[in-house]
Amino acid sequence: MRLEACDVLHVGDDPVEDVVAAQRAGLDTAWINRDRLEWTHDEVPSMAAADLRALTLRLTSR
Repeated sequence: MRLEACDVLHVGDDPVEDVVAAQRAGLDTAWINRDRLEWTHDEVPSMAAADLRALTLRLTSR
């Protein structure tokens, strides 16, 4: 798609495999936190949501 890393939002539910890895690659991240866990990593997701519906609402209300 020839996108720059800063133009991509990686969405995932695994703190390490999705959020930390994607941020280290230079991507913005959205953490789907269905279990309402506490974030315990140095890298902080760009946004977090309880589910995909909440994330969609957040993205479309910008």
